[in-house]
Formats: sequence, structure tokens, C-alpha cells
Amino acid sequence: TPHLKGKRWVLGGWSYGGIVAFEMARQLVARGEEPPVLILIESWAHHPAEGTARRRLKRASLMALLRGPHARRKAWLKSRRAGAIANEPGHSDDQGVAQTAAYRANAKALNTYQPGPYKGEIHLFLTEDSDSPELRVKDGGWHILGAKCKIHSYPGSREEVLRAPQVSELAGDLVNLLE
Repeated sequence: TPHLKGKRWVLGGWSYGGIVAFEMARQLVARGEEPPVLILIESWAHHPAEGTARRRLKRASLMALLRGPHARRKAWLKSRRAGAIANEPGHSDDQGVAQTAAYRANAKALNTYQPGPYKGEIHLFLTEDSDSPELRVKDGGWHILGAKCKIHSYPGSREEVLRAPQVSELAGDLVNLLE
């Protein structure tokens, strides 16, 4: 958009949204814009050579679930018998159906996505659980696409980083980054 020409973009996303923000940043740079401030929270690079996105998404979700509370594991197993992804406590069955549909749409999109190189900088916000063996790399694999990563670490899991008290620390770091 011409009215933003010359101003620096700020793009960001959590999980799958980080991949979308990454691709938006690549496209902005391809059309001559300055590399944006790119903020990825608990996002991992998609590499088709590592297997299908569906397998990786299921594995990452399952590993997060297995590290979670017992009640959540039990709810997930019950929902799998019913054919839906588990909801957070207090969510309705309709939300579970919508969550399942979104999960499937994201997996389908990732199965066809072919990321290209990016020479900009990525601010990658990861939790302690991000360094788990199934993810294999500390920078989420973004270096493979040529990106320079600045890693910001937080205690807890990928879900906890968006809840109090971790979200306050994350918000403070984002404000400092953008000032």
C-alpha cells in the first residue's frame, strides 16, 4: 500500500501465524520494502523435506499435550474417541469442531507451502519446552532459510507464554523491542 511506503512494517504471529508472518515479510522484501520487524512466538520453520506438515503438527501438539496436566490429557483422549481435538476447559463442543477445522486447514496449507530464503532478522520468542528433542533445533529451523535469529527465552510451555504471568514478561519485551 503506497501510504505505508517508507515506514517500517512490524509483523508477528504465534505458532502457525508465525509462518504466515514470515511469508508476508518475504513478500514485502521481494517488492522492495525494508525488512520488517518480524516477531515469531513459538513458531518453527516449515521444511517439506522433514515430512508432511500434518505429521509434524500432530507430533508437536501431542508432545505439548503429554507435557500438560493430567486432566487435559484425559480430555484429549476422550475427544479423540469422539473425533475432535480437545478443548481448553470451559470451551464448548462447537469450539472444538471449529478448532479441529482450523487445525486441518492449517495442516493442508502447510503441506503445499514451499518457503523461500529470507535474509532479514527474526525475533523468535520460545519457551523452555521449545528445546525439546522432537524439535531438534534451538532456533526453530529458521536459520536454514537464511534468517538471522535473536532468541528470547521464557519459562513454561507454548500455551503458558500467552497466560499470566509469562504474558506480562512477553508484553514487556515486545514493547522494549518496538521502542
